[in-house]
Amino acid sequence: MNKRFKLYIASLGVLLSTVFVVNGLSGGAFAAIDNTPDCNDGVAVVNCGIFDKNKIMSRTSTGDIPRIYNAMGISRADLRGDYQNGIVWRDGRVTVNGKVVATNAKTAGRNYGGTPISGTNAGIYPTSKFVDEGQTAFVKMENGKFKFAVVKACGNPVTGTPKEPPKEPKPKYSCDELNKTKISRTEYRFNGSASAENGARIVGYRFDFGDGTRERSDVPRIRHEYTKPGDYRVTMTALVRVNGKLQEADGNKCRVNITVQPPEEIDEPEVNVEKKVIDNSGELVENATFNVDQTFQYQLVVRNPGNVTLKNVRVSDDAPNGVTFLDASAGSITDNKWRYTIPSLEPGKSQSITITAKVPVYLAGSIENTVCVDAPAVDGNPDDCDDATVQVPDNRQVIVCDPETGETRTVPVADESKYEPVNSELCQKKGEDTPTKIADTGPAAIAAGLFGSGSLGYGAYAYASSRRSLIDKLMGR
Repeated sequence: MNKRFKLYIASLGVLLSTVFVVNGLSGGAFAAIDNTPDCNDGVAVVNCGIFDKNKIMSRTSTGDIPRIYNAMGISRADLRGDYQNGIVWRDGRVTVNGKVVATNAKTAGRNYGGTPISGTNAGIYPTSKFVDEGQTAFVKMENGKFKFAVVKACGNPVTGTPKEPPKEPKPKYSCDELNKTKISRTEYRFNGSASAENGARIVGYRFDFGDGTRERSDVPRIRHEYTKPGDYRVTMTALVRVNGKLQEADGNKCRVNITVQPPEEIDEPEVNVEKKVIDNSGELVENATFNVDQTFQYQLVVRNPGNVTLKNVRVSDDAPNGVTFLDASAGSITDNKWRYTIPSLEPGKSQSITITAKVPVYLAGSIENTVCVDAPAVDGNPDDCDDATVQVPDNRQVIVCDPETGETRTVPVADESKYEPVNSELCQKKGEDTPTKIADTGPAAIAAGLFGSGSLGYGAYAYASSRRSLIDKLMGR
């Protein structure tokens, strides 16, 4: 392994047979990596090296080579299997794909000193005796851990101290808290929280209300109304997916006790409101997705859980930014604000109202809509509020130029980067080289009418460019 550089002088210059790679040296220096056969240099364990990993077994089976490998702790059985490309460095590192897999590397070579290997002319010495910064090598890994390496240029075996692969963190998950909020004598709102990390993923929650009923939810909050007075223990369980299996997390932090009192004889005015969205399948949900300009309905339910008839119950809902109210089953809409007064609501009764709405243009994120109720007989202003959310997918379109054909086409905004702008010079040239058939209708036909068939191509381009901002507005961008 004395030889590390070979210069081949040709009429075109000097070609270096040594590979150069950046090794993170200060100033951006280059490290010389030897990747050429060591033939008849007296140091190579395998003359001319091994550059095909499939020939490692056969190339190391003759003469004293097995003895040299055994001296390095490498048996014939160890040589079987697959290898990865790597580099053995002069500073004792062994790297694969730029990551250090071993340190304190040592190798065996012929006629180069070191600790002698009995019955051979080879010795074992540290890689610090390398002439070059590093040597390309086949690296044997087992279960992600370095076992040994074989230098390609000379077939010399290499061992070292394996660097332990990073351990995968153990999945962790827990149910962290559960809080209760009394809505009325018989109804409670429960809000909890849970956490999962290191590969664990929360997929839902199960609530046990202690009255023989359970309910599953996608979010850690829920409301429940009890039908009988009594003491109840409520438990929230987080449902967690871990390594493909469903696990459960609860614990004392996710348990609360409540007491539902019997109804009192005294007047107890109460009112609450619940808001849902009717999704595309007709289900009442807290969150739903609709297309731009698709009509949908919110459902509001105003309840009187108290024991007093409520008069002039005012219900209000201001459309949030992005939502347009179209119609309502009761009440009136003015300036995108809905108002309704329920003349009378008896104890235990409720009234449902639907509001028809739409999202006329694309708006990113969830759009939260809140309804509130206020009854003069109930303390508070408002007395209760609830919300539901909707969102719309981004179905916007954009006109682009296909650089392969020079033609314009309409594609989703998400695919815009795959094409050129309409006014791209590349597409203009492609259009000049490959005449493009102009559509019979649409912007091309209009451009033809404006500019005449003799300048149809330029007319189509000018029309598309001048209408780009208008199209953007129509498509909600």
